[in-house]
Amino acid sequence: MIEDISAVLIVSNAEKTLDKCLESLKDFREVIVFINNSQDRSLEIAETFSNVKVFEDSDEFQGFGTCRNKAASFSSNDWIFSLDADEFINSELIHSLLSWNPNKDTSIGRFQRYNFYLGKIMRGGAYKPQYKNRLYHRKLSSWQGFVHEDLTKEKMSFIKLKGGIFHQETTHNIQKKRDFYSKLHNIENKNKPLLFCLLGSAYTFIKSYIIRYGFIDGWRGFKSSISAVQFYYSKNRYK
Repeated sequence: MIEDISAVLIVSNAEKTLDKCLESLKDFREVIVFINNSQDRSLEIAETFSNVKVFEDSDEFQGFGTCRNKAASFSSNDWIFSLDADEFINSELIHSLLSWNPNKDTSIGRFQRYNFYLGKIMRGGAYKPQYKNRLYHRKLSSWQGFVHEDLTKEKMSFIKLKGGIFHQETTHNIQKKRDFYSKLHNIENKNKPLLFCLLGSAYTFIKSYIIRYGFIDGWRGFKSSISAVQFYYSKNRYK
């Protein structure tokens, strides 16, 4: 049982993926589920897990960084493992956390995240595996950023830990997430000129499909690169 690290996730309308996420966290003594403006069965699902503590927030969404920090404030531990409601972890990652010595480390722990796209883990392109900062001490680091949030890194070192985070994905979730992120980007940014968006979209495709080797995933790589282009265009031209 992982005693000194709390798993923390923010949740909004995640009933399709939350059960698998929380099942993978059964080795944590404490899991904090912070529900923000959710209208589906997320609360009901979370309450079926004995190691989960649920906190609800009906305030207007203030950005991912603020929301993650607020969720972490409910933890009884200072060491936080952050996960999204549409992700799950494997046993190797659990072993890494069990071997972690929270009293002797001031590092930010990084884990490799793998993305499922249309039923398969992607090897390249927009959804290729990447290391993500997920393990931190809440008094030494915190989340910043309205949309693409990340942990503050001042005076912090980084360590890559074994184990994988797996991002569940469906075509429905991709469309819903693209629309949601587009709206959030529009809050912070004015609409960009059409020529800027067209040139940027072309580069986004080249970067995803060629530079990041999206072609090695066949038709999925091509389709995911098109999806990346649609997201880039909509986030800059959303009205």
